[in-house]
Amino acid sequence: MPQSANDIDDLTPEIEELKSKTEIKREMHQLQDFAQSLVEMSKHQRTLLPLSDDLKDAMVVADKIKNKHEALRRHIRHIAKILLETDLDPIHQAIGVMENKHQQATAKFERLESIRDELIEQGNDAVEALLVEYEQLDRQKLKQLVRHATKEKKAEKNFKPMQPGDVVGTAANIDKLHNVNGFKPTTNIKQGIQSFVDWYRDFYSV
Repeated sequence: MPQSANDIDDLTPEIEELKSKTEIKREMHQLQDFAQSLVEMSKHQRTLLPLSDDLKDAMVVADKIKNKHEALRRHIRHIAKILLETDLDPIHQAIGVMENKHQQATAKFERLESIRDELIEQGNDAVEALLVEYEQLDRQKLKQLVRHATKEKKAEKNFKPMQPGDVVGTAANIDKLHNVNGFKPTTNIKQGIQSFVDWYRDFYSV
């Protein structure tokens, strides 16, 4: 333990070095988290970002090894090192624009849901009010849509006990397929669901 101001002065370089290492470690963890978020984006979303050629190449590799967790973990560290030498401001700005558009789309969808509920609950009065506000709407088509939505909301499900012929559960045995052509699944349910979600987000650009 330092006993004087001189002792503290002697320790200052070591304290600064320790702080520097701590900051570097924290920064690398943040970059790895950012790299992970880039990897989890859909391919379409990444096309909207100003990524360097090195980052684009790294994303291609990441997509190929998504189901190889240990390899992907190492690759994310590699991406983080690339990010360390990259100006991240343009990327963050582009992500901000994407998130803002998503928030706007969400708000628009919620507004449409609110209008739909008002039309169903208030009927013709709400329809007429909406037609006054939006004169370009097709009156006949709007009323038809409201009628259908009202019927769907009023529909009730009548659940009954298991009926003859109902299947409680089902399973498949592919041993014969394996014996014929050697096929054996290597994707577990968790990986399969993640792959499907990734495909869905990429295909529908969500």
